[in-house]
Amino acid sequence: MIRHLTIFTIFIMTINANTAQNIIPEWKEPKGLVLVYPKDLRSGLTTCYKELIKSVLASTKLLELTLVVRPTAKTEIENFCQSLNTQTKIRFYVNEQVQDIWARDFCPIYFSNHTVYKALYNPSYFTKDQITKYADPDEQTGIALATFLNLQIKYFLKAGKDNLILDGGNFIHNGQGTAIVTNRVIADNETFSIDEIKQIFKTQLEISNLIILPVEPDNETGHIDGMVRFINETTVMVASYPSDYTNETKNISEVDYKISKHFLDKIADTLSKIFKVIRIENSIPINDTKKRIPSAFGNYINFLRIGNTIFLPQYGITQDNNAIETFNKYFPDLTIVPITTDIDKLSELGGVLNCISWTYY
Repeated sequence: MIRHLTIFTIFIMTINANTAQNIIPEWKEPKGLVLVYPKDLRSGLTTCYKELIKSVLASTKLLELTLVVRPTAKTEIENFCQSLNTQTKIRFYVNEQVQDIWARDFCPIYFSNHTVYKALYNPSYFTKDQITKYADPDEQTGIALATFLNLQIKYFLKAGKDNLILDGGNFIHNGQGTAIVTNRVIADNETFSIDEIKQIFKTQLEISNLIILPVEPDNETGHIDGMVRFINETTVMVASYPSDYTNETKNISEVDYKISKHFLDKIADTLSKIFKVIRIENSIPINDTKKRIPSAFGNYINFLRIGNTIFLPQYGITQDNNAIETFNKYFPDLTIVPITTDIDKLSELGGVLNCISWTYY
């Protein structure tokens, strides 16, 4: 895998912080959760999803669970859900055009008052043929889903290919007008200046402070949600790597490990000037050269949050317990629910629990 030189520049944009900020943060209890049921898409993950569904329904007071399903998968997942003892309303959105499970990326960004903002799902890590085959149908699925949920859809710019390009996994915020993205948003929108991009976020989402971080080395997606997450208005969790390198065949090289470790340490150091920073240790990245999207194995930042409950991926490795202990130590008011079944299979695809989920309010 070829590494590109990372230019470590962080842009912090501030505009009139007196304006009311009301974009809803992920720690507010949502009305519903969306998952794309993987049968006939990523069928090897159905057991993983069933554990996640049971854990979510048992651990939260979620009012609704909305499952996007291919027509051929509807009967199976309906039968499974009928066997569950739950008060949660389970809705099935049958959609034959959905092409993959990454709901976070192609769903809109929830703003407030049943209003969502849709960016264009047009991943730069896809070929043109993949855009046509996968991204375009999922783009339409995200729009159709919002309509199904009776949400008002607005666009960052306008519907279609002239919209702002942004994956949902490359946007986190604190509900108080501060958001963090990576500089992939600049690369994907070359016709706009940084000031113009900043103004779009301000105008549409009331983001007065936009922090633009570099993309982590070898992260083809350019997403932020495997690197940094807000826990509350003033606290972020930043991923870290073990202090010592382990020379195992599956691991990236020691040189690449040092580059990645230094990168995340510098991210944490920079953000500590603005927020309280808590580090959470991932395992050393896997040297997976067979796939264009590197494995997310050992990543704990990409958890699913529903209100004050954290669904934390577990991989059967030493760092699993360390991750749980980190949450319990620094955030005792949060409930930690480990998700274990086939997380290794899910992470091999390049994402974990935040990537496959979307919440609405």
